[in-house]
Amino acid sequence: MLLEITHIYIPPAEINNQKHFKDGEHELEKIEVENLTEWLAEHYSEFGAELYFITDKSAEGCQFVKGFSGIGGFLRYKVELDHVISTN
Repeated sequence: MLLEITHIYIPPAEINNQKHFKDGEHELEKIEVENLTEWLAEHYSEFGAELYFITDKSAEGCQFVKGFSGIGGFLRYKVELDHVISTN
């Protein structure tokens, strides 16, 4: 039997919802549960990224937390979205 490990990112409120642990006819087993922000804080350098902490004590920081749930990023390269956005 071939064992395949799949990473699934689920919001904390949905962690016990069994619909996330079925892949068609296969039942998935929960091996480890780890907070996404903690995983990012530990592994960001493996991807050549930089990590900055932004306080929510300022108006801008508070808006960032509310708007992006506290996780955000900047792309390194420009992304052309012309082919993605359709003009109707």
